[in-house]
Order: sequence, then C-alpha cells, then structure tokens
Amino acid sequence: MVKPRFSIKDYYRMYKSRGLRLPVYYFFENHLFDLLNNTDTHNWLPKIYYSKKPKNFSDGILYMSSWTSVIKDSTNKALMILKEKGNFQLIDIGCGKGKVLCIWELMFKKSKVRIVGVEYSEELIRISKKNLETLNSKNTSLFKVDALDLDLGSMEDNLLIYIYNPFNENILYKFLKKIEPKTVAIVYINPIHTKCFKKHNFNLNYEKKGWHPNASYNIYTNF
Repeated sequence: MVKPRFSIKDYYRMYKSRGLRLPVYYFFENHLFDLLNNTDTHNWLPKIYYSKKPKNFSDGILYMSSWTSVIKDSTNKALMILKEKGNFQLIDIGCGKGKVLCIWELMFKKSKVRIVGVEYSEELIRISKKNLETLNSKNTSLFKVDALDLDLGSMEDNLLIYIYNPFNENILYKFLKKIEPKTVAIVYINPIHTKCFKKHNFNLNYEKKGWHPNASYNIYTNF
C-alpha cells in the first residue's frame, strides 16, 4: 500500500475549502490523537492507494478517521440505550486504521468489554493491529473479513455497532438484514443511507446534526 503523505498543505487545503474552522477541528479531533499516542490513524486513504481489492471493494468507501469527541459522545449515548439489555459487545464495522478501536480501548481499559474490529483490507488490518499494540490493547480482536461474511454466532446477543459509511447502500441493506437476530444499537456517522434503516424497521433513538459530516450521527435500535 502506498500511503499518501500528510503535510501543512493538507491544512491549507482544508482552510481554502471551509475556512479556519475545519483545520482547527481536524487538528484537535484527529491529528492530536496520533501525536499524543504515537499512532497512525488520522490520515485519510482514498481507494486508489489500495494495492489489493478484496471482496465487495467496489462497494466500499475510502478510509477517513472519525473525530475523537464524536466517538466518545456517540458511544456513551448508545450505551445509555443498550446497557439495560445486559452484557454487550462493541463492534466497529470497517474499522480501517483502528481509531474507534483505540478510543474504545482507552474508554474501557478497566473493564472486560469485548471489542471487535472488522475490516476487509489486509493492509488496513495491519495498521490497525500496530496502533492497538502501541496502546497495549487487551480487549480488542481484529477480523479480516467482509462485513457480510462476519460470523455473528460467537458474538454477544447485545451489540453496539459503529459504522462511518464503510460501504454503499447496497451492502448496508444486506448487513442490516444479517444482524436482525441480534439486539443492536447502531451508531451511524454521517448518516446518508437512512432509508435502509427504515426498511429494516430500526428505530431512530437519537439524532445529532453537526456543522460537518463527521460531526453528524444517528443512533438506531432494533428493539
């Protein structure tokens, strides 16, 4: 995998695109996490840089890092809804470089919550694994598998699933069908395919509309 280089020019590009607010937010919500933790999560990865094309690659979306505060806030809100159901498990679908997994490791460091990262790119799985090792990960398992092939049999009955548009509407529809037997709360960042959730009778429990797509999310449940 050829990685695009991140430089001050990227901050200038953000400034030209959306003014001063975007580069400031990007630094504090993405770049700073890597500087503090010696990880590699913030730099986006367009699909042209992938050297391998796994199953359903054409239906996948480029990697972009979620914002730190959004991960924490959305997770806490979803758990407020889900915790009454009993034991639960955290799953990041399309985990990419593992930013969400790293945040969860830090949030639940003293607990025994099971954390799972699912990613179809072997190259991104390697980066995610390295980032988790840097944080001395104890709770997280990584699965290199297409989301539609994920074995849910070994998972808890109650799931908190995090998705930041890892795939298009076609795959999302099939994935929601796949997880129907489980009790699920889904954090959906930049929610653009909301019709899929309505078709599968998911309830919209919470809606956050932010100034940037990365600051917007919905929380859906099927119970």
